[in-house]
Amino acid sequence: MTDSENIIRLAALQDSGNEIGPASVDGLALAFAERYADELRFVAIWARWLRYDGTRWQYDDTLHVFDLIRALCREVARECGKSARTNASAKTVAAIERLARADRSLAATSRQWDAEPWLLNTAGNTFDLRTGDGQSPAHLDYLTKQTVCGAAPVGTPHPLWTAFLARH
Repeated sequence: MTDSENIIRLAALQDSGNEIGPASVDGLALAFAERYADELRFVAIWARWLRYDGTRWQYDDTLHVFDLIRALCREVARECGKSARTNASAKTVAAIERLARADRSLAATSRQWDAEPWLLNTAGNTFDLRTGDGQSPAHLDYLTKQTVCGAAPVGTPHPLWTAFLARH
């Protein structure tokens, strides 16, 4: 049975009112999406996962998503009294990951990243360059770039910057 046939079958089960168990592939994919909705996104056109580190989004270059899914499988297996070997097979982990990619809470488009050119993401704050207002970094800003250092405290002298602004 193909992945799309499995997805159609699972959707039909849900539509008929049948419960999908927490240890099923679909149940695990739903639990994974719920748990990581604020820190993971999948961009289909890039075929890549991104993870929010608290200040910016970064590509998952280490298959961290697979590791998170394996941990979830082991956790659910313990709760259900099953062998972790039963749930955490490579095939099961890959199936959960493929279903999670399409979950609306994890899916993202390529256009939403770094879409606001006036936001400057520093090591500690995100600044709106139009107003100078700063705020804590937010995952919904979808910023992937960040300055190397943070902003200086208010009142710090800045003679080079002032001279630059005076010339332009």
